[in-house]
Amino acid sequence: MIQQRYLHIIFTVFLGALISACSNNQEALKNAKKTVLNLSETNEKFKASLNKLTANYYKLSEAIAQEDIDDIKKSSYPILTIIKRIDINLLNDQQQLNWNLKSEMIQFSLEEIFKYDDIEEIRLNFNDLSNWIEQAITEFGLTNGVVYIYECEESNSRDGIKWLSSNTDAKNPFGNAYKDCAEITEEITFK
Repeated sequence: MIQQRYLHIIFTVFLGALISACSNNQEALKNAKKTVLNLSETNEKFKASLNKLTANYYKLSEAIAQEDIDDIKKSSYPILTIIKRIDINLLNDQQQLNWNLKSEMIQFSLEEIFKYDDIEEIRLNFNDLSNWIEQAITEFGLTNGVVYIYECEESNSRDGIKWLSSNTDAKNPFGNAYKDCAEITEEITFK
């Protein structure tokens, strides 16, 4: 009987924390900047490739949140593969120039993630990766969907941390040290 009471208390506390976290995200979402992008000048096949890249980025983010170094490295590889297979001939000349810079920086960030086994070094490079992927998808677009931008401007020596997610209750890839300061600052809808 006592054991059951403790389990009930633990469950109630856990449920309360979960509801509080969800309500904090919902409040942040109400205040988040809303952006709708319909980048019709970008080739749809190119955007579809960015959809695949972004979906794999989300898997990498989850692996980093779990702090599983092997899974992090496994999750990084598909993004590199997708980047190398993207057909830049689907873009006009100016778009090709812009994409070349972004793809090089995305590759560089991923290679840095591969290089380290230290989770903090990985997170530092993941932050850079997040910034470059955000720039890529906001310039070239996705075929459809919603991307939520999470930010924490109060991170120690960094200029802030950022990551992208397809949902409003994403696990924080930057760990417990930043769990309370990260919030959704923008909701980007692609059409």
